[in-house]
Amino acid sequence: MFLLYSTVQAGQSGLIGEWQFVESSFPLPESCRSTICHFAANGVFLARDGRYEERKRYAEKSHREGFLVEFQYLSNNGQKNCQGLPANYVRTNTIETLYVQVMSTTRIKVYFGPAEMEHFIIFARRNDK
Repeated sequence: MFLLYSTVQAGQSGLIGEWQFVESSFPLPESCRSTICHFAANGVFLARDGRYEERKRYAEKSHREGFLVEFQYLSNNGQKNCQGLPANYVRTNTIETLYVQVMSTTRIKVYFGPAEMEHFIIFARRNDK
């Protein structure tokens, strides 16, 4: 069963706001540099990755040096992502539980699973929070 409510009070999480892709531990096309993720206080997550856009519900709970974030897919726009992968492939191959390490108030490191792993992506908070 998916947890729909965060253990962190709405609007209190360090994740709330827009985050811009900065770097990754693995090679990605230059087009992925424009990736933006938005965590809304109402529990909705929006991502723009190339022409691909998706909406998910998210819930986070405090975990180690950040948050364990669980996602529940809502919709996407059917376009390919910045890696050229079809929307259906992205949907069926997305990891739904991520560990987000808070590096500072302006940087987060997203691991592709519930713990620190070899591969990660770093995002920087956008000024228009």
